[in-house]
Amino acid sequence: MRLFLILISQIVFIASSGAYAQAAINGQFQVPAELWDRPRTGQLVLAVPAIRQALNALLAAPEAKLTVHHPPGPESASQAEELRAWLVAHAVEPARVV
Repeated sequence: MRLFLILISQIVFIASSGAYAQAAINGQFQVPAELWDRPRTGQLVLAVPAIRQALNALLAAPEAKLTVHHPPGPESASQAEELRAWLVAHAVEPARVV
């Protein structure tokens, strides 16, 4: 079970089985399933390369939004919400994370 962070501009978004986005500033970042195997802290969350890269890209592009894609089910939905809360705790405006 993996979460995908998709950095998108407000112009173009394409969702497919691989959850891709298209535009000049876009990127796809895959969160490893191992993140959820242990208690998390802000330091641990930011140590995940995909999350750090997505956060840096998002903060560098004020017009961009980050979309968290997750598999169906309550567990992965909870993980996506937790990840959103961690991003907000690290200076991301809540409206920029979907």
